[in-house]
Amino acid sequence: MEYPTRSDIRSLCTEQSFERGVKYYEQERIQKLEVEDGDITAIVRGSRDYDISINIDDDTIQTVCSCPYDYAGDCKHIVAVLLAVEDRSSESTSETTDSSDSSETVDVEALIDRTPDDELRTFLLDIIADDRDIRDRFVAFAGEEPGKTVYDYKQEIDRLFEDAAGRGGMIEYDTRIDFSQFDLLLRVNAEESHHGISGRV
Repeated sequence: MEYPTRSDIRSLCTEQSFERGVKYYEQERIQKLEVEDGDITAIVRGSRDYDISINIDDDTIQTVCSCPYDYAGDCKHIVAVLLAVEDRSSESTSETTDSSDSSETVDVEALIDRTPDDELRTFLLDIIADDRDIRDRFVAFAGEEPGKTVYDYKQEIDRLFEDAAGRGGMIEYDTRIDFSQFDLLLRVNAEESHHGISGRV
């Protein structure tokens, strides 16, 4: 059974979902993973536990996640699961490789120790420039923890509207929705924009 490669996974989602999925995978948020040929089920820990179901049939990939994500491509939870499956598949392939290769193993740590720092830096920058996947992995590994995005705030505002809506999904004319928690954010962004600083969201 051939599972999606890293580049295949990247093509299924937005850049933001991919980077977040990489981080979720590296943070070991996958609580349960079961793979039976083309049927994959998993549980991923986010703000709560989400159920993921993936079916791979030839070139077709069908994905379902119980999270509320409803934008382009697959969500970060599905990305994390597919990365785990791809990694597991890669490990399985490497284990079946001829063991005679081990005699030709190079001591990479020794090479790193005797390579000047500026040469290592140049080498890393060249690799990052040539390979977008490695760049994304480096950003996820070494980058700062991202703050809330526009999508995160949109979800919070959507929840406020849902809470205010009645059974028919309509909000009555005199219903008051409290958006005060966003006042400070708006003031900070307005001040930063006034001084020529890009906003936080």
